[in-house]
Amino acid sequence: MKILITGIAGQLGNRLSELLLEKGISHKGISRSNSYVPKEGVKYYDTDLSDIDPSHLKLWLSDVTHVIHFADVINDSTDYESDLLYQFQNCCMNTIKLINCLPDSIEHFSFGSSVAVYGTPDQLPITESTETLPQNIYGYTKLITEIYLNSIKSKFPISILRIGSIYGPGPKNINQYRAVPNIINTVLRNENPYVVADGATYRDYMYIDDCLNACINASIQKASGIFNIATGKGTSIKEIADTVINISEKDLTIEHDYKKEIEWSAVCDVTKMQEELNYLPKFDIRSGLTMTYKWHKELGYLQ
Repeated sequence: MKILITGIAGQLGNRLSELLLEKGISHKGISRSNSYVPKEGVKYYDTDLSDIDPSHLKLWLSDVTHVIHFADVINDSTDYESDLLYQFQNCCMNTIKLINCLPDSIEHFSFGSSVAVYGTPDQLPITESTETLPQNIYGYTKLITEIYLNSIKSKFPISILRIGSIYGPGPKNINQYRAVPNIINTVLRNENPYVVADGATYRDYMYIDDCLNACINASIQKASGIFNIATGKGTSIKEIADTVINISEKDLTIEHDYKKEIEWSAVCDVTKMQEELNYLPKFDIRSGLTMTYKWHKELGYLQ
């Protein structure tokens, strides 16, 4: 068994590599980032899937039996047309290129999709059969890629992993604008964290190791189909802020921003993940936030 991790320099890919090493599972990685620190025993191809010659990619993938495809990008461009083309190339076209370069011996393909494909559903919890109505380009390109993968699922088993709100340790270029790292870094700067309105908006937050162990199970079991990768539990932004302040033992209070528009809430049904991937999340929100806070404080960085 040899796993290819695309996007190995990203938050998910980098931690996945560490977990696979702990489990003694052979793997290699590919990523566009020059910030990745190679790990002993892990072959790494420092390139962008868009740039690599298909003949070279085929040769490099010749010993791969499983793929966990996390390579992606979130473009901060405000130019709609530019953003659309950029995301389409990086998500959709690069996936097609990767599929066309895989060896005949491939046994399983996992695609890191997102709950963004659902948009803002009216009914909760979100199941895998919930209507897909993306609200942004990121969600649309994930969904288009899913449609393509569904069209070739007779070639080999494919897991489409609709990943929820992930938090936890990661590379230093981790997205600091996301709720959890933003709140933690605010507290570490001895500043009061703020929440939108009353902070009651909730999401399905999952600690990174739980997410990745579910993904590993999908790969090892050669699972086929669509799976929500989440906890099945909603946590409000206010609860996260309260918990982080409590963990920090600092004399801080939550500030409320009533000028911003209240966001929608979301929580997933994870029955399929539990029953077909045989995975139950092991970290509750406090234990996950405690480990994440410690990482930001001791090994991370402050902005």
